[in-house]
Amino acid sequence: MRQYFVGEYKSLKYSDDESPDEGCICVSDADELVDAVKDYSIVKPEDIFKHGRSELGTYGAVGVVATENCQIEILPKIDDPNRLESDQDCARKRLIQMLEVVHSLDFETGSKTALDWQSESILEIFITKFCNQLEEAFKRGLPMQYIEEEEDLPALRGRMNIIRQFSVLTIRPDKLACRFDNRSVDIPLNQTILATINLLRRITRKQDNRRTLLKMRFVYEEVLETSWTILREQSIHFDRTNEHWKEIYQTSRLFLDRVYQSTTLGKQKGHALLFNMSELFEGYVFRLLKRRLQNRGFRVEEQYSGKKVLYNELRRGIFGTKLDIAVLRHGQTKLIIDTKWKRLEEPHNVTTKVDQADVYQMMAYGELYDCPDVVLLYPHNRELGDTLIKEKFYVKEYKSNKRIHIATIDVTKSPQECADQLQNLAKYFLSGDLLSVDYSPSLA
Repeated sequence: MRQYFVGEYKSLKYSDDESPDEGCICVSDADELVDAVKDYSIVKPEDIFKHGRSELGTYGAVGVVATENCQIEILPKIDDPNRLESDQDCARKRLIQMLEVVHSLDFETGSKTALDWQSESILEIFITKFCNQLEEAFKRGLPMQYIEEEEDLPALRGRMNIIRQFSVLTIRPDKLACRFDNRSVDIPLNQTILATINLLRRITRKQDNRRTLLKMRFVYEEVLETSWTILREQSIHFDRTNEHWKEIYQTSRLFLDRVYQSTTLGKQKGHALLFNMSELFEGYVFRLLKRRLQNRGFRVEEQYSGKKVLYNELRRGIFGTKLDIAVLRHGQTKLIIDTKWKRLEEPHNVTTKVDQADVYQMMAYGELYDCPDVVLLYPHNRELGDTLIKEKFYVKEYKSNKRIHIATIDVTKSPQECADQLQNLAKYFLSGDLLSVDYSPSLA
């Protein structure tokens, strides 16, 4: 199976050779990969590949696309400032960490085997994690719950169904219409996990994962196979009896929502596990910031739509706003953050890389929400030096009470360190105390 690696917004040149050089891709493989995602729904197909005349380009989607003959891994533009590992390994690790935070996963807890970051794709890393989780949780038994059942029995069990007894069973005095609670494993939680097992058995290429999934399939033999379309609408309640299954359920939803399989006449064309990097960066910043501020008297909202732009004579608002991240206190918007998954490359004049439309948008947000500080937040890179706050501008006039900031966070760091950086930025904007905060991303 041929494997390809490419960064987002990068490309691979076409080659007629079935063993192409690095930076190239076999023409037939490119055709297969594009065909495999043409009906993908989570990320728009036109946002995944650019099928050009001489090369296969990528856009802002990251993850894995695989067919029977080849696999391509699209990695985010994250580089290791200390050069302790390759850009490819660094990008893969940081992507996994961002997915952990956004989707409430934990790749360290309960893992029996070390994950092979160098040789395994993102998809296989997730499958291996799921298998490890499943085996660890199964040691405590499958989750069960009481389900109400109805059955006609020769002796009373539970309580009698009066209506059925004196209508349908009037001519059957030997039968009693019973209603009773039966403890069962055939519940939505187990049905969701079974659907994930069946899906991953078809797409994993790692023998250890196949063996584990086959073994767990027999464990779930009493669970009814149910379509994910039906299961998605089910509400699952977690308590102390099944809390240890919550993370497995989160991973299952990730697979069932994101892994797409295309079939034609029963023949599998391929599968994909893809994420929009701009949305992932926004979710990552939001969740880390919320963890640090939610117990400090602040409310952090994602995709906040508090006000309309225009109002007509009937006082009806039109043209709503949707803020990436808003920090509120006592009902007032104290800070607005607009995340931009773009690379700033000019160390002495970062404004040359800032979109003018983004500035106008942030000015409008600051005015509409009467917010003193609005921030355009970008990923940090080693060409930008050590400071996280790159520029500060006053709106309309010098020393005005409305400010636009251009700032960065270093996503090559661990989630804990990224959360520290965001907390430092928040302290600066929310308290105005420059001396008590360390803004250094500690780049070597």
